[in-house]
Amino acid sequence: DLSTRLLPLLQSKAITPPSLVGLSSHHDADIDFHEFERFRESQLAEILSTCYINCRSYYIDSCCMAIEEFCSVAPSPHTSFQMEAALFCLCTVSIDASKRALLADASPAAIKAVAKALSSQQPGILDVDETVVSDDAKNHDEKLAKCIMEISKCQAISSFNNPLFLSQLCRLLGAYALWLSKTKKEGVLDAAASLALSCFNEAASHVGQTTDTTD
Repeated sequence: DLSTRLLPLLQSKAITPPSLVGLSSHHDADIDFHEFERFRESQLAEILSTCYINCRSYYIDSCCMAIEEFCSVAPSPHTSFQMEAALFCLCTVSIDASKRALLADASPAAIKAVAKALSSQQPGILDVDETVVSDDAKNHDEKLAKCIMEISKCQAISSFNNPLFLSQLCRLLGAYALWLSKTKKEGVLDAAASLALSCFNEAASHVGQTTDTTD
């Protein structure tokens, strides 16, 4: 499938070029940081969204597995930017992905309605199987929950010292807030709240350091 083949390339394009954030690199980016952000938030986000629609479970699996891997290895100067990019990819599809994850505990009637709606959106294609929708919803719920839990246990986060990562993590928590409040996965909401508080405290500490330096 074209979408599954393209996804790794698209994910790599979401990583902030090292030369834009003062890290060593063999290649200098030919755009500035603001141009990169505009590219990522518009063209790349649109392509990622289309890719997600064509391979929902694969997309979620790929992003969540990448984040879990970054949480489990010894951090490097590039780790926080790679992880931030994976968070960005999840944020980009948060509206659709949240809706799908919320179906994990939906009634058969609700699943049937979604399958029917999806079939009507894809004329000329065989009807979407209700079992496929149900399994996909449960996969979304499971993988997103595991991802949040892994991030909450990641000890390396405190050493990242990366405001872009902290900002993207807060954005992720906000984007998936409805799902976080309704998922039945134990401990996920508490983990998300703890992450949000940690982000705020980390940001506040940097503000304090900046103020002390200025004074």
